[in-house]
Amino acid sequence: AFRVFMAQHSEMARLVVSKILKLLRQSRDRQTFSRECAEKRLLHVLLEMRKEFGDTIPMTHREIASMAGTSPETCSRTFSRLADAGLITAHHGKFIIKNIESMTERLEEL
Repeated sequence: AFRVFMAQHSEMARLVVSKILKLLRQSRDRQTFSRECAEKRLLHVLLEMRKEFGDTIPMTHREIASMAGTSPETCSRTFSRLADAGLITAHHGKFIIKNIESMTERLEEL
């Protein structure tokens, strides 16, 4: 039934294949991503969340740590270093990206 539906609805078939390819790419990227150091993974998550939320990211250390595959403690220590470098500030359950250019450069250096 699925094959018949896809044959009859070529635009839907294209969208389904496109979505599957996107998910496969994301899976491959996550596997590569998991081998990176914690700071690089956390910076990557912050930059990805910036695409969705802008410079103010309404997430906790625990949520971001989970997305990056690190512990909340590692996330907290890393974010303290990023704050000391003037890249972010933290305010009760949200993070503000202060210097996107320096953050991007730091990510590329790691």
